[in-house]
Amino acid sequence: MKKIFVITYQPKAKSDKEAYFNEFITASTDAGNNVRILNINDIDVDYLKFNDNLPEETLSKELKEAQDNILWADQIVLSYSVWCMNIPAKLKSFIERIFQGGVLAKSGKMGPEPILENKTLVIIQSYGMPYLFMKYIFGDLPFKFLKVVFDKWCGFKIVKRIDIDLIDNINDKRHQKLINEIRKFALQNK
Repeated sequence: MKKIFVITYQPKAKSDKEAYFNEFITASTDAGNNVRILNINDIDVDYLKFNDNLPEETLSKELKEAQDNILWADQIVLSYSVWCMNIPAKLKSFIERIFQGGVLAKSGKMGPEPILENKTLVIIQSYGMPYLFMKYIFGDLPFKFLKVVFDKWCGFKIVKRIDIDLIDNINDKRHQKLINEIRKFALQNK
């Protein structure tokens, strides 16, 4: 049994994308995993300001709980929509706030050093353009950002990446194929 912390953020209140991360949650639970969920829409995320203190004492109760859930989990699942060619601003602020030194990474001589090397990461990202555009024309920016923060700085191993391209034009056949892919992975992810 795995301890899985699902973090989701969709900039729109109602989204067709919910079916995909909900399928991951359902299948993970069906597989016997212990799943906790955080929808970034449900919490206040304050943005870093010029004069902010950065120690973890500045975290709100909600952000401290999210940080504790990351420490608790064996696996983190990030589900989000690409917004303006990157992860949405509120999700980025969430990451900036909880990834403070000494808790999820430590400061080394050459920058952040990993301290969470026994954890894994699953990324489910959606966007409105073709996959080839995202990867080759626009440089795959959201994934590169998350790879640096989670993999290089914190030590997470990325075990699965699910890209849902052309999200606004998914037909029933493709929708079911994506659901099946997500379900299969989540059921085998013990």
